[in-house]
Amino acid sequence: MTTTNIFDKMANWIRKNNGFVSPSIKVVSSNIDDITSRSIYTINDIKKNESLMRIPLKCKIHPNLVYDIPNIDKWIQNDSKNMIKTQLFYRIVISLIYEKSLGKKSFYYPFIRTLPKSTDLKNHVIFNNTPKNMSDWKKCSSSFADDVQTTFDAYENLLDFISTQNKEFTIIDLEKFGNVENILKTLVKWAYVIFITRGWYIHGCVPYMDLFNHKSNSQMTAQYHETNNIGFEGQSQYMTYKSYEIGEEIFINYGIYDSKKLLRRYGFNPDEEVKYMEMSVEYNPKIPLQHYIANELKRYQFPKEKLLLTTRTPSSLLIKYLRIISLDYYDIPKVFNIEKYFEKPLSNNNELLVYKTLLKLINNLRNTEYTTERFNDCNMLLETTDNYITQNLCKIVLNEYNLIKTNILWVHGNWISKLETPMLEHILTSLTTIDIV
Repeated sequence: MTTTNIFDKMANWIRKNNGFVSPSIKVVSSNIDDITSRSIYTINDIKKNESLMRIPLKCKIHPNLVYDIPNIDKWIQNDSKNMIKTQLFYRIVISLIYEKSLGKKSFYYPFIRTLPKSTDLKNHVIFNNTPKNMSDWKKCSSSFADDVQTTFDAYENLLDFISTQNKEFTIIDLEKFGNVENILKTLVKWAYVIFITRGWYIHGCVPYMDLFNHKSNSQMTAQYHETNNIGFEGQSQYMTYKSYEIGEEIFINYGIYDSKKLLRRYGFNPDEEVKYMEMSVEYNPKIPLQHYIANELKRYQFPKEKLLLTTRTPSSLLIKYLRIISLDYYDIPKVFNIEKYFEKPLSNNNELLVYKTLLKLINNLRNTEYTTERFNDCNMLLETTDNYITQNLCKIVLNEYNLIKTNILWVHGNWISKLETPMLEHILTSLTTIDIV
């Protein structure tokens, strides 16, 4: 591993523009299989609740930066579908491409030059969307393939929009890149993947803050100062949640996401003990309490991407969600005017219905998505493919077969424990020997 000076120059640029980067951290880059990756390490001890960086709005490639591009009003006037005004990622991608086209003349050059090159992004799905790969991904996971197609369609629409607009009103000077074939296509693809992998919907693309690697148990605190009276307006910052010793890598948490979603969005399969798998739980009210339950779900707004199975248990949010949709008339007096009543079991009947519903959902997955045929396809592809995405998708899906089995056993174990049978230990032992594939 070697350190590179461009990151020190970016840190100094941030400081000169009223930002802050802790002198106790250092960017370290490494090259594996011709892909350069970056990590952030400590070079001094760091205390808990210490600020690592504050990045001012001026240094961000934020959504509204697009309006500072000369003659962008001509694009906006010609934008019949209002894509620039309504689509945040359109604005950020256009700004990234424009600033890159300026080269060293760009105010953001110290940041732009640190961003990954297209070759560093070659393992992202956008750079791997070929008919052969898509066919393989469908064999492994139809939902993954569908999500990739949606992501790729958005890229193609964006490319078409920028190509059409730039032909009519040239804002991005492509001649500066020399006689490079399909340069605009390459630039749009690069900028789009930069946004997907490193952009923040509120902040935009933020220098230095985009260099941290992911770990799901990291609790690094991100703060955004929209408005305040201490001179930090529009700034983003990271605060430590624990102390660090010299030589430690500092991680952030990109979010507790389904492993397939992390692979699709960020291009990696997390090497962690706990894995996550998103559950599709649709509430179809057919009971007298339908309005009450629907209002409760609306009240608490459970994010569906957080309704997960894990390699250990169902996620707590999934269980809480199921407790709400399993409410009956006998439960209502117990939960009336009580905030977050779903944090613990409401009644034996409610909890048993939770287990019953969850088991039904899991079995439906086994019968539709996680069939023996798909299991065999994944094993075969894992042995024959050399594509990074396909390899990791196979590993994720095969792991999900075991994850499903673990959660089936968890449901049965908790179900039986509610029955308080003297045969509990024997039954649980027997269950673990059942082949559930």
